[in-house]
Amino acid sequence: MKKTLRKITTVIINVVIILIITGLLLFFLDWVASFWVTKPTSNLIEHPRLNHAWRPNYKNTFPGHGKNYPNSYTHYYNKQGWIAKYDIALKKPKDTYRIFYVGDSFTEGVMPMEQSVPSIVQQVLNDKFSNKGINFEVINTGTSSYGNVIYYILIRYFITQYHPDVVVINVDMTDSYDDWVYKHNTIFDKNGDPWAVPPLLLHERLFIDTPDGLVKANFNNTLKLFLFKNSNLYNLYIKLFKEKKYTNKANLEKYFKKEIKDNPVVFNRFSWCTYEWDQNILDSVMFSHSILVKIGEYCKQNNIKLVLTGVPHWEQFTFNNQEKPKWSLRPFSVIKDAAERTGAFYLDSYSPLLPLLKDTPQNMFYYENDMHFNPKGNALWAIIHAEMFIDPKNKLLPEKAY
Repeated sequence: MKKTLRKITTVIINVVIILIITGLLLFFLDWVASFWVTKPTSNLIEHPRLNHAWRPNYKNTFPGHGKNYPNSYTHYYNKQGWIAKYDIALKKPKDTYRIFYVGDSFTEGVMPMEQSVPSIVQQVLNDKFSNKGINFEVINTGTSSYGNVIYYILIRYFITQYHPDVVVINVDMTDSYDDWVYKHNTIFDKNGDPWAVPPLLLHERLFIDTPDGLVKANFNNTLKLFLFKNSNLYNLYIKLFKEKKYTNKANLEKYFKKEIKDNPVVFNRFSWCTYEWDQNILDSVMFSHSILVKIGEYCKQNNIKLVLTGVPHWEQFTFNNQEKPKWSLRPFSVIKDAAERTGAFYLDSYSPLLPLLKDTPQNMFYYENDMHFNPKGNALWAIIHAEMFIDPKNKLLPEKAY
């Protein structure tokens, strides 16, 4: 009996030693691999209420966009995690009129900070009304992959304490998709209003997000994604054996494409831009619409002026005598209806762009092979926003501005 026990103990000790040695070896190899590649890093961090947010008191330098926009640019994030080089004071300064912009990467601006819509609007308003004794503070809270559910939480539980006069929500054509994703782990309060969208651990996710949409999570693609995000050694393996022209982003795109091929997309990123909505899309759209209505009702109750508008995408314009654009305009009607139901102001930023963007190549006003406005297109979009505020009929500014 004692001999058997000693044998078992010896085996256990040997196994533990082997595991420790293996772990140390993998750690050493991962460190060595870091001299050739680095695992992906992100300027986004997990957030218990907002799912994710920009890393506070941080700056991030982004690469350029192709031959037309080759220069890199830097975004600065303040202590609130908003895009600014200064922290927003909790107490609003005297004679300051605060406008908060809420949205995703379109609001953030995939370009130098001073060329974003909020930055341009702030500059235009302060130049226009410099003799009126008003300081316009336009705050950019745009965060990648946010949706209407997170907008509600952000406005109600975070922005309100900074005494906003106006909130502008740029509803993107991916927001209904984002809402469908976040709905699965949203915590609602007793009134049925969103309270938090806590992040999920990788193994808890039912789906994996890809450039085209969601695919079902399984052990294979979850493990690959985990290794890709956390292992230099795995990234070196990809560089040596899978991807000759290796970059983290290119490799991630290639990985996702493989997963899409092996696992069909269960929900498309631009689903509500289709002309025909199945029941799944309709349910998602109605959920997003209901959240916009909740935002409108909340802002009305708290005397906050609200602007709702949709982000126009290149595929929503016609080219070469097309009868209709590739993508439907139905999302704009959904956003407009939510505004009308709650008394919010609806900005139609699509119609003014139509004569300017119709029959233009994508790289004229959008980045080539990218859904985002380039600085030229963003400037046009910003002018529409600035004119909305300047027009006295809209009553979005204090009376003494007019």
